[in-house]
This record gives sequence, C-alpha cells and structure tokens, in this order.
Amino acid sequence: MRKYRVNSDSFTVLADILAGETPEPFAGNSVSGSGGPAYGTGQLPVEYHSDARKATYVIYSYATPVAWRRRSGEWVVPAVRYSVTTSKQLGCIRPALAHNGGYTEI
Repeated sequence: MRKYRVNSDSFTVLADILAGETPEPFAGNSVSGSGGPAYGTGQLPVEYHSDARKATYVIYSYATPVAWRRRSGEWVVPAVRYSVTTSKQLGCIRPALAHNGGYTEI
C-alpha cells in the first residue's frame, strides 16, 4: 500500500497512484483509497449511497467516500460541502483526477 500525504506530496503523486485501469491502494493523513465498492458511507448524503456502493474504487476522507470510480471507468466527485480538512484533501483529489482524464461532479 502506498503512502500519500496531502500536506507534503504533490497532487501528481496521487495522480500516479490513481492512474490506469487498476488504481493502487493508498493511505495517509486521514485520506485513503482502495478497490471495491464503498464499505461504509460515513457523512455521505443518502442520495449518493447507491452509486458509491457500486464503485470499483473509492477514495475516503476518514470514513466518508468523497470520490469513486464507476464500472464504466468514470470518476465522480459528489458536490457536497465537507469539513476544512476534507475540503483540503479534495483540493488534491480533484486535480489528480483531472490530470488523469477528468471526473464528473455529481
């Protein structure tokens, strides 16, 4: 499992972790990513639960899914306001996903 630190690693490090057909698992600074559907929903609003539970890869802030990859290969980020810490993490996640071809905000 790779380490990723929001405060010290560039978004390009995360882009490298998430690149390709099979993104690598990673962890660090209360942000993590792993393959498979969401194992929990944390603070994710209920309207996104079904989509996150069908994901092939999920990025979490603490225990909340904040971005995921659909079976089609499309990355999605829910348009939800979170804490300052999670917002900072999304400030690295969004450019990493954009670097790798983009994402859809839902």
